[in-house]
Amino acid sequence: MNIINFINRFPDESSCVEFIKNQRLQQGVICKRCSCTKQYWLENKVAFQCASCGFRTSIKSGTVMENSNLPIRTWLLAITFISATKKGFSAAELQRQLCLKR
Repeated sequence: MNIINFINRFPDESSCVEFIKNQRLQQGVICKRCSCTKQYWLENKVAFQCASCGFRTSIKSGTVMENSNLPIRTWLLAITFISATKKGFSAAELQRQLCLKR
C-alpha cells in the first residue's frame, strides 16, 4: 500500500479503529481473566468486554501498540512506511516522517 492509498483507506482515527477491531474479531479476542471467547464491542469505551466476567480488553491490548500513547493511525502509517520501501526504513527516518520527538 502506498501513501495515497493509505490516506484514502484511513482518512481518520475512527476508520483505523474499525480496521483494527475487525482484524481482532477475525483472529478472536480472548478474555485475559477467564479465557472466554465471547466478547462484545463497547463503542463508547473503544474496547471489547467479556460476555462472561465483564473484563474489558482495549483495542491495543495484546499488540505492539499496547503501552503506547500514539494514535492507531500513526501506528498504521508507520507500518505502511516500513512495508512500502524495498530497502528498509531506519528508526530515525521514521521519526522524521511522522514528526515524532522520540
